[in-house]
Amino acid sequence: MANTGDNTYPTVDTQSKETAVQEVGDATSQATAPKVEEPSEADISEFIDITQRLEQELRTIVVGQERVIRELLLALLAGGHVLLEGVPGLGKTLLVRTLSDALTLKFARIQFFTGPHARRYRWDYHR
Repeated sequence: MANTGDNTYPTVDTQSKETAVQEVGDATSQATAPKVEEPSEADISEFIDITQRLEQELRTIVVGQERVIRELLLALLAGGHVLLEGVPGLGKTLLVRTLSDALTLKFARIQFFTGPHARRYRWDYHR
């Protein structure tokens, strides 16, 4: 979408997407796609329960960052990416390390330096 200079939300042309989906659907209708089973009410309830417990656990470790925790979980569950920015001492690293521990994921931290002294710092690629 081109930047038009106004502060409007991006829009999606749904008609062209529907046409594209129909064309792709026609081309792939010859091959049988595996049927995806819809989640049951019990699956949805279990998912909600696990997510709420995860959020509560993060809130007990990282105090005072409820909105950041909620938005981090929403982005994670939606398959998106998150960039945490802020002054030192807000608990950004603690939050992500706790989340990675809770989900048994690998934790890696990237530090960016800006300003006139940024050239002093070098990334250790071998760590």
